[in-house]
Amino acid sequence: MIFAAAGREGGLGAFDLFVSWRKEGVWTQPLNLGEGINSSKWDFAPKLSPDGRYFFFASNRGFADRPLDKRLSYTELKSRLRSPRNGLRDIYQVEASALKLAR
Repeated sequence: MIFAAAGREGGLGAFDLFVSWRKEGVWTQPLNLGEGINSSKWDFAPKLSPDGRYFFFASNRGFADRPLDKRLSYTELKSRLRSPRNGLRDIYQVEASALKLAR
């Protein structure tokens, strides 16, 4: 089971994605999916594609998560706010194999 949780030990941000397996009727200790997936922001809504090849999740990470290299003009700011990674919950896709979920 892959799930989102807030406030767990070892978390990287407000919400992180964790995985746990059910073995012999008991759930294993949740494992944080790490920096390759999680960020300092909200990472949530995990889903595997029906064929198990892709992993999808949502995140509200944005371009202003770190200090900007330069001051943005109004036009540049408007363009970034209307683009992916604007902090307004984008959907990300990765190969499920990148999760390295060995059981």
